[in-house]
Amino acid sequence: EVTTRASSPLSDNTTLRILAFRRVGQSPDLQADEYMGEGTYRASSGNGSLTPVHSLLLRAGSYDFYALTPETATASGGGGSGIPGGGGGTTAPPYTVSVGHGMDYATSLTGQQTVVGASAPVLLNDLGRRCTKLIFELSPKAGNITSVGVESAGLTNMTHAPIEAALHTALPVSGAAQDDELTIAGGEFSAPDADLNTSAATVTLPREAGKFRFKMNVAFNGKAAAEFAADMPETLVFAPGTQYRFTMKMKGGSIQLILTVLP
Repeated sequence: EVTTRASSPLSDNTTLRILAFRRVGQSPDLQADEYMGEGTYRASSGNGSLTPVHSLLLRAGSYDFYALTPETATASGGGGSGIPGGGGGTTAPPYTVSVGHGMDYATSLTGQQTVVGASAPVLLNDLGRRCTKLIFELSPKAGNITSVGVESAGLTNMTHAPIEAALHTALPVSGAAQDDELTIAGGEFSAPDADLNTSAATVTLPREAGKFRFKMNVAFNGKAAAEFAADMPETLVFAPGTQYRFTMKMKGGSIQLILTVLP
């Protein structure tokens, strides 16, 4: 497992929502801080710069900026100020988001930034991913296999979706039910390469330890598909900001399932 990784720019066309708050106390507190506005932006130019879709306009002053992506991971709020979608003062409830499987949810908080004019840029802190990436890979490596077709792959006993969380906090999966089943259809898998390797990826909610199973349905050499399944270690957790690669390999008369964990 690699413990560090350099940041990379947002992919072009990734949507970002930015909310501005005026801080009331010494530290950020969404229950007390005053909502001042929000805007939506789209990454462009291949370098992480943002193009406005709906601009965030603010008076000169000092603000905390909360950023979240995708923009559809809508933060909700309400209360005292009468601003649509916003609160203001101590009557505002915490801003929350609803996150489900398949949503590459990431957030950042950039505190106490001074806005002095229309041309003054604000450099946002790096986004931190709150979900988990899963990769399913078939790597036959067997001379008697001439064709492969993955019909589906997935895991049982996943975290029940959606999960509600306060903006810019870890998703509270502790104690959540583990009754969802994750399935990736065969059409999501890449076309097999010259060595018949094929893979597919998805993003899922983090997961606490507990029983679950790996399943992959594969057709070899044009025959009917067969299901290959394995009980996974009950101690395995899916941590946020981490990817887990499940690689199924054929070796002689046996099958190997290899798990690789990376940031």
